[in-house]
Amino acid sequence: MTTATPAQMTDDLHQLSSDFTDAFNSLTLRLLGDAEPREPKALPFPQLLDYTATALELSQNVVRLAVALAASPEVNSREGAKAHRHLSTAATKAISAAHLFAQSAETTLSPAPTPESHAARTRGARLLMDCADAGAGLRRASEELTAAIRLLEEYRAIERFSAKFLPRQPAPQPPGRTP
Repeated sequence: MTTATPAQMTDDLHQLSSDFTDAFNSLTLRLLGDAEPREPKALPFPQLLDYTATALELSQNVVRLAVALAASPEVNSREGAKAHRHLSTAATKAISAAHLFAQSAETTLSPAPTPESHAARTRGARLLMDCADAGAGLRRASEELTAAIRLLEEYRAIERFSAKFLPRQPAPQPPGRTP
């Protein structure tokens, strides 16, 4: 994900926000299943690893865009600085989601607790809660990216508007005067 221009960065942010939303929707469908009534069920280990990898990849892409924004002149504006904070928050949410997916995968591989114990009764619920929290992190990351997009688009609109009224070149010095 290479960002060359402000327009390309916006396109990349839109795509990344969509990717986060797709991952969240996919997770929701897998947790709820296809059968009626829809009762949440824990995901198997391979799917948990797949979601861990997806969340890590998405977080890396957010970090790359945050680095690109930090290197651009836009970050020096109030809107650009706020957008950068939103990107950082999105990366944090995605990394947290990856951690929760990995933790759930680890739990599924751990030895089963003794039947009838409190741990046995709560294990499935804990797995579901961790996956739901991870999914919420993906959704929140998408919302943070949407907020960053809005701020950058506002900044660019203001720049385009103000460019119409600002001189394009410095005013020439009157003849005979030297600075």
